[in-house]
Amino acid sequence: MSGYDLKQAIQATFGHFWTESFGQIYPELGRLTEAGLITASSSPEVGGESAGAPVSAGGGRRGAPRQVYELTDAGVAHLDDWLMAPARSQVRRNELLLKLYFAGTRAPAIGLDHIARQRADLRRRLALLTRVESRLRMVLVDSPALIGWLAGVRHGVLVAEAGLRWCDEAEELLAAVVSRSAP
Repeated sequence: MSGYDLKQAIQATFGHFWTESFGQIYPELGRLTEAGLITASSSPEVGGESAGAPVSAGGGRRGAPRQVYELTDAGVAHLDDWLMAPARSQVRRNELLLKLYFAGTRAPAIGLDHIARQRADLRRRLALLTRVESRLRMVLVDSPALIGWLAGVRHGVLVAEAGLRWCDEAEELLAAVVSRSAP
């Protein structure tokens, strides 16, 4: 895959719980190439990268030959080692919660607007993930290897449902503060 193809694949498969930007992808492709975990080769196919995509570490602009990356044997072994290692817990950065933290003391009504937007986003995400889940369940019989994808999609569904419940609670809390502070 090219860096552009990789970004598209991430968005189409597990983008609801893991995202990468071109600014993350292309430098990492360079590091993986230097470490001998992937190889890079020019493809005669014209690059699919958008005009705004970076041009570092093999990224090309539309019309330029594409850099295509492939795992080496060492890369496959490294991937296997990574898969076997326990997952590290990560602190999430959540701008909405940060804004609500400060809005509570400065402008609680703004928090209600943020929650309304969050609810709309979660509803869209839930609808998409529910469609993906339905499709995965239909093909799972023929492709049991997709069970990991289904587990990831189920995580997204449950997180979206919990997020919607949280929106209801947070809205109720903020609405009470807003109504008390209304003139």
